[in-house]
Amino acid sequence: MYPAKYILIAIKPVSRRQVGKMSSLFDYLFNTHAGFAVLFFGGIVFFLVLAYILEKRTGKIYVDRGERKADEDDGWHLFG
Repeated sequence: MYPAKYILIAIKPVSRRQVGKMSSLFDYLFNTHAGFAVLFFGGIVFFLVLAYILEKRTGKIYVDRGERKADEDDGWHLFG
């Protein structure tokens, strides 16, 4: 049999002052109009930045091959 290995993690207890700060932050974000606006517009900015980064990565992966020539055919036509 293999010897059992235990990983002990020491978790530092959270002080009441830190809990009070987190509580007041969540109270502000979810119980006030201004806090909800911060969450809403922060989410919009977050997703805009994420979309920009992903668009740049996609552009690097799939390089544009330039304009299509008139004599090139993709092999598929809807009407004929």
